[in-house]
Amino acid sequence: MPSPARIERIKLIANFCNTIAAALLTVGVFTPIALQVYGFGDPPRHSDLLVAVPVVCLCACVALHLLGQWALEALDDPDDQ
Repeated sequence: MPSPARIERIKLIANFCNTIAAALLTVGVFTPIALQVYGFGDPPRHSDLLVAVPVVCLCACVALHLLGQWALEALDDPDDQ
């Protein structure tokens, strides 16, 4: 069984990845959608970026979340079963 310090470190790494994913989702996906819906700010000059940035950020969010899940897999001990 891993030591309590190692368990806590793994959980903190997974939490960090998930928090960064949530922040990236907020800034990279929800903000451009809100700008379009509510019409804040200047109209975008490059409309391709308005589509590409949320898609890239959403893919990065999923990847970071899965990275956090993968880190938690290290807590599974096959000897416990």
